[in-house]
Amino acid sequence: MFPKPVKAKKPRKTGERELFAQVWAERPHVCEQCGIAIREPRIHNFDHIETKGRRKDLRLDPSNIRIVCLACHHERHNGGKCTSYIGT
Repeated sequence: MFPKPVKAKKPRKTGERELFAQVWAERPHVCEQCGIAIREPRIHNFDHIETKGRRKDLRLDPSNIRIVCLACHHERHNGGKCTSYIGT
């Protein structure tokens, strides 16, 4: 009569969370594209320069990660316009 409860999926261990923590600890907390300050690290603040699909070997390479604001991340992946420019 009632549907069976759905079990929550456990997050997969990909190593990205640890990589992002390392990058956050080592670099200034500003968008590397537009320079806006980033107060708290969120998943969208980390961008693979060479995409995971194109270069799987660079997925966990810190030199392939850049810190970006949400607007710049959106611009890169969705063709949106970044509006978070310094001085505006």
